[in-house]
Amino acid sequence: MNPAGLLAIASLVAALAVLTDVLPLGLPYPAINERAVDVPSHLLPLVPSPLEGDYAPNTRLQGTVRLLQGVVSGPESLVVAHDGKTVIVLDKFGYAKRGSVIESTSGVPRVELEDGVFAYTGPGRPLGAEFDQGGNLVICDSLKGLVMVANGTRRLVVLANRVAEDSAIDPGSEINYANDLDIAKDGTVYFSASTDLRVAFNRDGFYDTFNTYLLDALRGKPAGRLLAYNPKERTAKVLAGGIWYANGVALAKDESFVAVVETTALRVRRHWLKGPQAGQTDVLIDALPGFPDGISRGEDGNFLIALISRPSPILKLMPFRPLRAIAAWIPPKWRPRPKPWGAVIRVSPEGKVVETHFDVEGGFMSGISGVREVGGRMFFGTLENDHIGIYDPNRRL
Repeated sequence: MNPAGLLAIASLVAALAVLTDVLPLGLPYPAINERAVDVPSHLLPLVPSPLEGDYAPNTRLQGTVRLLQGVVSGPESLVVAHDGKTVIVLDKFGYAKRGSVIESTSGVPRVELEDGVFAYTGPGRPLGAEFDQGGNLVICDSLKGLVMVANGTRRLVVLANRVAEDSAIDPGSEINYANDLDIAKDGTVYFSASTDLRVAFNRDGFYDTFNTYLLDALRGKPAGRLLAYNPKERTAKVLAGGIWYANGVALAKDESFVAVVETTALRVRRHWLKGPQAGQTDVLIDALPGFPDGISRGEDGNFLIALISRPSPILKLMPFRPLRAIAAWIPPKWRPRPKPWGAVIRVSPEGKVVETHFDVEGGFMSGISGVREVGGRMFFGTLENDHIGIYDPNRRL
């Protein structure tokens, strides 16, 4: 484009920026009653760590094997049995499929899905999931809240779609966007609600969680929450709020705290459940080199954090409310897509980087949204791809 064209575009953007401060320009559906607001000053600037030092790139994830390619669609997270032989894959259309991990003499496993569907969760999008002690599959659903596929009957049961009236925080409020969970030994389900915005059904036939994430980020209002569901009382209460897109959830090995990913703020928070800090929330790790998505506890007691993408230009818009309001109206097909990359960071319960796994070009595994470690292997889910991945650090290419 020539300089005159660039100047014209810049002038138009500047004019629109002025107008957004004067006119009540709201955000598009499903955030039609919302406006962009100033980002809380303590969150700015958002500066990711460079890819050096603890985050120096490596090629470890180039040993990842893609499985079920073209068979699954948007398997955001996986549930893996303790023996590593059975997996539950949840796709973006609401289907849960069960498969077996089959070993081979080459050391490269494959996954064979059972015929039919293990469970259908109905309208909405299933995200994080875990089996409870009774063999029930507990799922965070972007539309319905916290749900359960009952063991045996496979009947879908809604556990919580509204906060209890006696909750100290946000009593009686709706749970619009449940995202991820972990289950304690006593059966308590700790789960995240990413935002107070709803997830809309898109033209491609599924509930578009990424679009809601983008609108939540451009709005600039941290509205995510960490909740606890008590299976005896059958109620959910809010433990912490004001999280800028609450995402992955994982309990510490001793259950002294629960970690919750704060995607847009490039960090992971830690909410204390026991000890002198019980009830308080602090930061486990911040300034991550990419947007964190899923988190799980590894077999060594450390945490595995999936970084779904490198930081995008959206971070540069955060101080400028008018520009964020304009950017929210860019049609999805015109939005810049993140470049392929794969990254998983192993972090100690004290917030120290222990180990990193990268595929910086994303040629083998990219867009990792969920990670599980079983039997020394990592199992990867992806929000938008058509496959899952298995990475065995002991297998040499």
